[in-house]
Amino acid sequence: MESYFLRGVDMAVKTGDSWKVYDVSARLMPSDMLAWDEESVSALVTDPKKPIFIETQPSKPENSVSARTARLALDAEGTVEGDVSESYSGHSAYNHRVGMDGESETRREERWKERITAVFSQAEVTGLKVENAEDPEKPLVVKYHVKIPGYAQRTGKRVFVQPFYFQRGATPLFSASERKFDIHFRYSWKESDDVTIALPEGYELDHAENPGSLSFGKTGSYDLKLQITKDRNFWRSAS
Repeated sequence: MESYFLRGVDMAVKTGDSWKVYDVSARLMPSDMLAWDEESVSALVTDPKKPIFIETQPSKPENSVSARTARLALDAEGTVEGDVSESYSGHSAYNHRVGMDGESETRREERWKERITAVFSQAEVTGLKVENAEDPEKPLVVKYHVKIPGYAQRTGKRVFVQPFYFQRGATPLFSASERKFDIHFRYSWKESDDVTIALPEGYELDHAENPGSLSFGKTGSYDLKLQITKDRNFWRSAS
């Protein structure tokens, strides 16, 4: 009976035969979710007559969603321009909200613009808006218009373009060729990216092939879709 071993204090509510734990102090998290380090762990219900240990509830991937869209047009010089929308919920939104907590609306917009220009140094970002930064019951939404000179590289008659706008500049999570230890993810999540890139007039995709999808069983899956229409070419990916 030592509080040192159970430092977190939450509320436990019993409905029927089941318990659910709430953390009323986590104001930047949805009311029905716990911090990631309090999910799926043992918790002591401190009933003075009959204390019991229960396991806290985990959140589902659908509770922490990153849904991002980009509608871009590419010109023959390698510049892309278009509208981008990013939406985050649950744990996926929490880290963003913590970073912006207590800041003014102007500073939040500046922070997000800095995040974009850190990847695309030549990006011109306009019309940026951050919505629901202080309302964890709603998705955190960021919308902006972007113009990026030099996004694609032109060589002779070809233009080389990276279709995954949101993964640009990202480093591999697991760079080792051999795995020796178990991998632990803080929480389950879901990502969905939808990117449209309209090609310049007179251009078409060269050997457009879908590299395919992957399934990791209960752990997760990755699905990639490529669609080509008469007036535009675009990639869609979801994982």
